Amino acid sequence: MSKTGFAKMACMTLAVVCFVALLPWTAAAITVDPCDPAVAGEPSDRGVQPCADLNNTNPKCGQTSSCPHGYIIGDDETIEKTTYADPNTGFQVTITEIATNSDGEVTHISFTANRGICQVIVKDGTSAAGNKIQANIYTYQSKLWDGSLHPPVKGTNPDGSYKYGGISYIAFCYSNDKPVDPVPEFPTIILTAVGLLGLGGFILIRHRRHAQKSA
Repeated sequence: MSKTGFAKMACMTLAVVCFVALLPWTAAAITVDPCDPAVAGEPSDRGVQPCADLNNTNPKCGQTSSCPHGYIIGDDETIEKTTYADPNTGFQVTITEIATNSDGEVTHISFTANRGICQVIVKDGTSAAGNKIQANIYTYQSKLWDGSLHPPVKGTNPDGSYKYGGISYIAFCYSNDKPVDPVPEFPTIILTAVGLLGLGGFILIRHRRHAQKSA
């Protein structure tokens, strides 16, 4: 082999060795964080950061023993501000707020529920070409409400804010565990306020009577 041929082979061998050595670093550099806001979007009103389903496996409820039950809104029904109920289980969830994009598609929702929610899956049904990440997963510890839930990021708006596609369906995953933060019912709040006002009035009257006796 000539000196020139030997030099070429040495260079090629060195290039292959460098490529193999740098391959793990290159793979790590392009790994996508499913919980990155640039991928999954902003956190919810409770501060829960969603994580995108990078494998596009169409996640559903019941995949863990601690979160066995599920109820889906969407697909063949309109997502709107109303109460949805499962007559078979007694589960109820109310969509309290919705937000839409310029196409009139629902992109964000807020909810309250009567069972402790352990996960909410928000699926984007209008994923753009090249963006196959279609579902966001919000994970909770038996919560009854949250807001500003959305599917993964679809792009950016001219002002730099994230753009979201229309929601295809929402899966509410729940257990029968006692909720961590029960929402006070309206009568309970009123009775508490009346009780505090009555106590304040009683203290004020006693104070005035005591002042009159002292005079």
